[in-house]
Amino acid sequence: MHGYNAPMSRNTWLMAAQILFLASPSPLLAARTSNRRAEALTVPPKVKREFRAAWVATVANIDWPSQKGLPVSIQKQQLLSIVAKAAALKLNTLIFQVRPACDAVYDSSIEPWSEFISGTQGKAPEPKYDPLAYLVHAAHLRGIQVQAWFNPFRARFALSKSPLAANQVIRLHPSWIVHYGDQTWLNPALPQVQRYVISVIMDVVKRYNVDGVHLDDYFYPYPEKNQSGNYITFNDKVAFDSYRLHDGTLPIASWRRHNIDHFVHTLYDTIKSVKPWVLFGISPFGIWQPSHPPTIKGYNSYAMIYSDSRLWLRNGWCDYLAPQLYWKIEPPAQSFPVLLEWWEKQNYDHRHIWPGIYVDRVDKSYGSGTWPSQEITKEIQITRAVPDCNGAVMFSMVTLMHNAGAIDNALASVYMHTALVPASPWLDNSKPSRPTCVLRSSPTTNGKVYKLSWSSKPTDASVRWWLVQILNIDGWHSFVMPAERRSTKLPSSTLEASIRAVSPSGIESDCSLVNLRIHDSPSLQGQTHHRPNVSDKSVRTGAIK
Repeated sequence: MHGYNAPMSRNTWLMAAQILFLASPSPLLAARTSNRRAEALTVPPKVKREFRAAWVATVANIDWPSQKGLPVSIQKQQLLSIVAKAAALKLNTLIFQVRPACDAVYDSSIEPWSEFISGTQGKAPEPKYDPLAYLVHAAHLRGIQVQAWFNPFRARFALSKSPLAANQVIRLHPSWIVHYGDQTWLNPALPQVQRYVISVIMDVVKRYNVDGVHLDDYFYPYPEKNQSGNYITFNDKVAFDSYRLHDGTLPIASWRRHNIDHFVHTLYDTIKSVKPWVLFGISPFGIWQPSHPPTIKGYNSYAMIYSDSRLWLRNGWCDYLAPQLYWKIEPPAQSFPVLLEWWEKQNYDHRHIWPGIYVDRVDKSYGSGTWPSQEITKEIQITRAVPDCNGAVMFSMVTLMHNAGAIDNALASVYMHTALVPASPWLDNSKPSRPTCVLRSSPTTNGKVYKLSWSSKPTDASVRWWLVQILNIDGWHSFVMPAERRSTKLPSSTLEASIRAVSPSGIESDCSLVNLRIHDSPSLQGQTHHRPNVSDKSVRTGAIK
């Protein structure tokens, strides 16, 4: 779709002006901040809450692996490089495509290995390993969350070349299949299809330590035309006739939407019944219907692919919605801020809205030409001014890996410090207990070496992450560590350290503060000290041994 070069609305200009003002440095503010740092060294700053994610697409080897049939050592190296790049850019989430088309980029007993791994569907990596488990482990070590991304109903990718594996669903259940143009699709109307897809997703939820489940915009296929230029009919007539025979009254378009509504709602409830903290998110086409809001024109996802994404958001059937707002700020027909503001107004249950941003356009021409990287950073700044829109998802990781269009340099200007994924208090608003800290030191020829250990009372079961903040002469530095990590070595330059527990739903505990300057005083070693804090009464000195 192409935008129109017309002026922005008054509200959009006001929003942009406010963002630019807030982003401008103030010498007076900088001086006051510097003075406060000197006066209140024991106040660990609140860490920013912002969803900073990138899609990692495996279909057609878009992002990973870079090509089919690579040696396992290179596949692993590429996954580690993705994690390292995400950490360097201060991202906190990778959305990893684990099921491009009824296949698996993980070790599944239900569906065959994806051809995008080995080149042959059903053939496991040799030597065998599990890419999803490998990525989750590597990412969590760096404080980065991983969401498993599924395409629910696409049975075979149009450009696939490998023969079907023996356990591929097309072979096992041909009655479930609809052939549409050059695509092959599971029929979403069939209850047995919906149960099957949910069982595949729940197998991953149960067996892997993923932080979320993510669906893209493919429910019913995007319409295709035949050689005569007419739209091809999606052949679900038998299922629809059966529905009408059993007293169904909906017209076919509403019936198709109802099928997807039922699937989304059931999947959400099923995930929450097993692991309530696992986020469930959907990334629909960015326009629900044209004229919503009035200036918007474009593709009608409600009517053409039967996605009532507004209903899912309004009913709270997802923890976040990531509408694909793959347009610039200015064109009124598809304006990023205008659409984002409209989506926020539909958010009755105050779920997260984390729009999809098309970073690939900084390196590729799509009708209107290549975008400057500043377009991306301005869109990120716009999200920060909209309630419930504390984050964004970038498509896709390959652009960031290659720093195309100097996008990494641009992101450094907006992602300057570590950010935690925003909390989801509707899942669980319980605060974890404050960690208990133990500090030990041992002398070396170059001075003392410190090891800080911590635990949570009475149990670590309510902890998903630890927020570790370390103060040195340059100020506070923040790190996110997985729940199984319970200690760290501190640089010799450390003045203080702060530990907070973060629950699976993102709620922070009160913090424990260890003051290494007190620890170095011979008269104070081996004692526990409590020290009030002017900005946070919960801050205390941990046990020092």
